[in-house]
Amino acid sequence: MLRFIVRAGHRLTMQPFLDEWAGDFASRVEVISYDELFRSRKVPLVTHVFTDLECLTPEEREQAAFFWNTLERGPNSVRLLNHPLRAMRRFELLRHLHEQGVNDFDVYRLNDPRKPERFPVFLRVENDHNGPESTLIYNQFELDQAVERMFRQGKCAEDRMITEFNAQKSTAGAYLKYGVFFIDGAVIPRHILFSTDWLVKGKSSFVDEQVIVEEAKFLTENPHAKQVREVFRLAKIDYGRIDYGMVDGRIQVYEINSNPTIFSAGPWPHTPKKQRFATALTECFRRLEESTSQAGTKPRWITLDRPLKDWRGRLASTVCDWVFGRQFRPII
Repeated sequence: MLRFIVRAGHRLTMQPFLDEWAGDFASRVEVISYDELFRSRKVPLVTHVFTDLECLTPEEREQAAFFWNTLERGPNSVRLLNHPLRAMRRFELLRHLHEQGVNDFDVYRLNDPRKPERFPVFLRVENDHNGPESTLIYNQFELDQAVERMFRQGKCAEDRMITEFNAQKSTAGAYLKYGVFFIDGAVIPRHILFSTDWLVKGKSSFVDEQVIVEEAKFLTENPHAKQVREVFRLAKIDYGRIDYGMVDGRIQVYEINSNPTIFSAGPWPHTPKKQRFATALTECFRRLEESTSQAGTKPRWITLDRPLKDWRGRLASTVCDWVFGRQFRPII
């Protein structure tokens, strides 16, 4: 079995793929929430992939690490991906990549005494996937005004960051954003998004004949595989999707999503491009799942000597999950 742990309510990143594309292999994949994991009294000795790390609180990451350590010390060797404490989240990753000379741009926390060295910049929340909270800002005076507006709107500085904008239009006059999946060393190109807007998202992207030709070449040649592997090594992340651009022929990493959407909810036509990606991804998942199954022998489960939650915590967690479909939070 291959077990993905996700934030409550985030199963849709995996579920359409399992329902429509994974075929018989879907029966060998389990998707559970962190809340389900945290209230467990025993865990299966199977491959575990910890996702949504950028969305967890420090306490939740420590709780996830408790289960990682429990499985790592178990009687059977199991594969574990995305260490909850070692894997870098967005700010840490982008700072590290800048220091290592991978990214030319830098990032800053709002309460950081350092000031941006280059403009334009934009504001965003440090660990969500909702995109920028500002337009491009072209000087320090405009940045100070934008931060002041943010405070007046009641937004907190501690979880927000300033990112130096660094992207370059192609010869066709469009910004390109590459999406590539990484699964335990395997690099699978997913797409290129093209947009005339600096903020390249699915809703702002366009498709024409040149786009189709360039993307087909990218998907066939996988030209940045070596650089992508190195970035994931530096990030200490074993599974996720990297989003990046190219500036003067150099890769510029924008983020790594540890729980990327594989296919959005459809129904959508099964095009050859999507089918090729689904087949490649399924094969990687199959190898990952078998890497533990072939080594494992009984016992198949490990019982916790001291569960993370007592019976009251497990009950409250279960009710919150069933009724609201949300991660349990202690009442303050």
